[in-house]
Amino acid sequence: MNEFNILIVGVGGQGVLKLAEMICEVSLLENKNALMSEIHGMAQRGGSVFSEVRIGDVLSPIFEDGEGDLMISLEPSEVLRYIHKLKRNSFILINDSEIIPFTVSLGISSYPKKEEIYKSLKDLTDKLYIINGTKLLEEKSIAYTLNSFMFGVFSYLNPLNFSLDNFYKVLEDNFKGKNLELNKISFEFGREKIKEFKI
Repeated sequence: MNEFNILIVGVGGQGVLKLAEMICEVSLLENKNALMSEIHGMAQRGGSVFSEVRIGDVLSPIFEDGEGDLMISLEPSEVLRYIHKLKRNSFILINDSEIIPFTVSLGISSYPKKEEIYKSLKDLTDKLYIINGTKLLEEKSIAYTLNSFMFGVFSYLNPLNFSLDNFYKVLEDNFKGKNLELNKISFEFGREKIKEFKI
């Protein structure tokens, strides 16, 4: 592997940047060079947020269009903003829980139909994984740990063959006490749910 490029997208408050940091940290524990960028528009108002993570022999945290190997989208429609960044047949992980923009609420725009989004993505890759992590975590009253849930999904897919121990080390470095316990539950829940895809 010379480089592996990951795009993490979502809206403000979903933990996009924390997830990017944790993926960088697990890469560093594996003695891999890792860089990340962060772009957030009106993040505190539910605006679009994305971060690029590059692992391997890279000098810049930003990759060109068509160079992405994996996208983690914490909100379904955000995939559409950045799909041009991916290679064909890349991994795409989607949290299937929409957050309606205020422009849709005001009737200024419309939310894209999820069925059409997913149909178009299936034409691009056979590595499409759609899970409603938000709904599953709400049932456990820990929806705020969505980024750890997706970190768990990522750890199970594990495209770079990282050690599971190092994923846990990152959780232990980032959370303490009760928060650590809850984020571990979310992480392991993510690993369990992705198994349903029989990868």
